[in-house]
Amino acid sequence: MKPNIKRYDVFISYRREGGEETAKHLRDTLTERGYRVFLDVESLRSGPFNEALYQVIDHSKDFLLILPPDALDRCVNEGDWVRKEIEHAKAANKNIIPIMLKGFSFPEDLPESIDFIRYQNAPPTFEVTFFDAFVDKLQTFMISKRKSRTKRTILLAIVALLLVAIGYGVYYFNYTYPLTTRDKNVVSELITYLTSNLKQMDLAGQNYVKEVNRAQQYVEEKTTDTVGTIQLEITNYINILEEQRASLTDIPDQLREDLKGNKRFSLGELAAFKTTLYDMIDSYIDSLEHIRDFIISESNLRSETHLIYLNMLLGTAQLDGEILFYNLNETLLPVTNQSALETLKNKILPEMSFIYAKRLDLTNDKEALSGKQDAVYLQYNKLIDSYAEALERENNYTDPEETLQSLEYLISYRESHGMDASDLVALKESIETKIAKLEENKLAIVETEKQIQQLKEEAYEKFKPSQDDSPETLWGKAKRFLTINMPEAAVECFDLFIEKSDGDDQLAAISGKRFAQVCTSLGLKGGVIVGMYEENLPHQAVEIGDVIFEVDGNTIRNHTQYTEAIAEKGVHSIRLIRFGSMNYEIIDSVIDTSLGRIGLYSLNDEAIQSEEKQE
Repeated sequence: MKPNIKRYDVFISYRREGGEETAKHLRDTLTERGYRVFLDVESLRSGPFNEALYQVIDHSKDFLLILPPDALDRCVNEGDWVRKEIEHAKAANKNIIPIMLKGFSFPEDLPESIDFIRYQNAPPTFEVTFFDAFVDKLQTFMISKRKSRTKRTILLAIVALLLVAIGYGVYYFNYTYPLTTRDKNVVSELITYLTSNLKQMDLAGQNYVKEVNRAQQYVEEKTTDTVGTIQLEITNYINILEEQRASLTDIPDQLREDLKGNKRFSLGELAAFKTTLYDMIDSYIDSLEHIRDFIISESNLRSETHLIYLNMLLGTAQLDGEILFYNLNETLLPVTNQSALETLKNKILPEMSFIYAKRLDLTNDKEALSGKQDAVYLQYNKLIDSYAEALERENNYTDPEETLQSLEYLISYRESHGMDASDLVALKESIETKIAKLEENKLAIVETEKQIQQLKEEAYEKFKPSQDDSPETLWGKAKRFLTINMPEAAVECFDLFIEKSDGDDQLAAISGKRFAQVCTSLGLKGGVIVGMYEENLPHQAVEIGDVIFEVDGNTIRNHTQYTEAIAEKGVHSIRLIRFGSMNYEIIDSVIDTSLGRIGLYSLNDEAIQSEEKQE
């Protein structure tokens, strides 16, 4: 008699080192979404279990392969279980989906039997901050589907709803959660779990900010610390952060059981909360190591750039406190009974000086909370951009005054020891001449920038958007502003266009606005937006709202350049920007000119009548 093998939708393969938590998060979330999930248990890969394991793979549809850093290195060994599982899944013609975690990269050499993995279609690199969005994307790669409820289950649900309605009576229309004693206990346990980890994170944040402040005072020469003293203290606090990271706890087993039937809270999201804290502490450790090894150094004291870096760290740390508060708020949105939050609001949060520094208010307005989170991430990016600009200045421009000081020291040293210093004197004079020339160039640049700014102000007055403008006129003005490098003005035009349009036109304008907001950082001045499909049929390479900015390795800014780039029939490589709800990704793809034409909108100044053309 054949053994009765249970059928699963999803088989998750992983290595314990670096992949276990992600595997458990995915199991919980996919199970909540209606999938039957088998989580491979590494400790059971022995004896007769191996054959049973193969049968489970045979009776699953999707094979999810978790890939933390170095996950495939051991696959050079024929007896490696991950290698065997991949080989069996391939032989069984399963839908294999690699899930690449942060820091993973493919080894240069892989056994021929599993080398196909590097070319397998896969979702973007896993990012715990956007866990739900990642799972949404992952589902588009899976062939198994959620299980719908049976008629019996639906009938039981209806009966249960009727019983609840009868039981709660007058509370039906004014229902608050938690209401029952059991639910209140579950919420209390949940808050206790969340805040126990947040208290450790609060201490970690305080320690981190303390050391960054200390480093800042050292660079500003406001402290008498020696290099050795401050480096030793930073090392001590790195060890403390590692201990605080290790003290973070998983969801208690009893709480996990209590929440399994609770539709208000996602176990996957709750498990990912701890991973978010891990990542944040890891980033603090990395920053302190960088400060200790590079910033606090007598031979590498570039104070201006270093101060910008340290100010950025202090600014982002303050924003981290807000991010953690908003994450807590988002997790507790289902709790509408304010009495269940009294202890949290009046006792627990006030004791957290890092996370609760700004004394923010908990809200039940999901949309308002999302807006606050977006605003924090925008500030975060501005701080990072400011440091990136400082690094660019450092890389492209060596401070000549610093060089002169070094030369003066060397000249003095040589002359005091009776050595010839004429070559250094000549070099010093040459550099001084260059400095004078640089100052002249700077003045000329400043004057040119003033003229450019004046021209931009005149252009804005002439072409600024008006309520009387038609959508076509607004689009033309937006293109003109992008052409002359005025993305903020282009955003105003797109905003008004969005108000006056709908359908695919509105979607295209939303992408145009998002493009204008990021084009400067990407170094782009234009491209073409996909605005429609031929006969409304989905296209093989692009989606509505995609911005194509490169064809066959050449940058394109408008429809004319795009048409010229694909004039030769056949397959062309393209690069495009695809915007998500909060971020964007750069995608490399190919487009076949013989398949499915698309309607395009230009993002660079060209005649209005050519905005919408077919390939």
